[in-house]
Amino acid sequence: MVIAVNPKGEVDENPRVSSQKILAEFGIPIPRGGVATTPAEAKKIAAELRGKVVIKAQVYAGGRGKAGGIKTADTSEEAEEKAESSCPVAKAW
Repeated sequence: MVIAVNPKGEVDENPRVSSQKILAEFGIPIPRGGVATTPAEAKKIAAELRGKVVIKAQVYAGGRGKAGGIKTADTSEEAEEKAESSCPVAKAW
C-alpha cells in the first residue's frame, strides 16, 4: 500500500487520486472515473459514465497490462463481469 500526505497535511492512501483532485482544482482536465471495491460498484460507475470504460485492476507488483489487469467494457454489465475477473480492487475509467 502506498501512503502519502496530501497538501492539506492529511494522510492519503492513494496519491494518484489525490493528485487528480489537485489537477482538477487548477482546471486541468482529468478523465472521469471512480474507484470500485466490488464488481457491483464497477457496474454502477460504468453506468454513470455511459459508454465504453476501461477496468484497471490494482496490481501492486507492476506490469498491470501484462498481468491482464486492463480490460475494456462496452456496457455496465460487461464492466461488472470484467471487474469480477480482475483483482479485488478495480478502477473504472
